[in-house]
Amino acid sequence: MLTWHLMRKSHFHPIYALVQSLVFSILYPIILSFNAIVVASDESGMDHISTWQGLCYGEMGLQAALLVCWVGLVVCSCVAVHEGRRGKREERSRGWAREEVELKGVERRDGKGGSGLV
Repeated sequence: MLTWHLMRKSHFHPIYALVQSLVFSILYPIILSFNAIVVASDESGMDHISTWQGLCYGEMGLQAALLVCWVGLVVCSCVAVHEGRRGKREERSRGWAREEVELKGVERRDGKGGSGLV
């Protein structure tokens, strides 16, 4: 629900994507191992057991494919966070250089004394 709201409002931050993808990447192997235990510990004697096991293995295959997608999202999120931080760093350094250029020769009016020039 939170992901849908954030994507709809265009507030899907790269760090949120990173945390969410890490959580799901950690949970999917647990789910896969649980499904393997369920299939291996079949104690019921139902008809068409091989069909049921085939469905379980198919579900595990789908979950493995989703795990690969979540790991891909982890990689993409790491790249996005890295690029975002690098962009902020460059923006700050450009801002500081611009402020230095703008402040040269500007008269100081803060009342702290001195010659009045920065």
